Amino acid sequence: MGKMSEIHIRMLEEDFQGDPDAYLKAYVNNMEPRPIDILHKDILCPNCNKEHLTRINKVDMSCTKCGHDFVYIENDNSIKFK
Repeated sequence: MGKMSEIHIRMLEEDFQGDPDAYLKAYVNNMEPRPIDILHKDILCPNCNKEHLTRINKVDMSCTKCGHDFVYIENDNSIKFK
């Protein structure tokens, strides 16, 4: 289920009668901020061979060019497909 579906179901459960856009804005304002992406130029994306890998958290990485997700292996300073 997508994030928008979860928000819509929550809105229905709370019996919200107002503007859905207002509910969505309030929901987004109360969310935890996403950690800042760290760009890794020393590791190339194995899928597209570009320097567009960003580290989302301690183990998750993603390529901003092709969209593939990877797992970062700290001991080897390498990645593998998720």
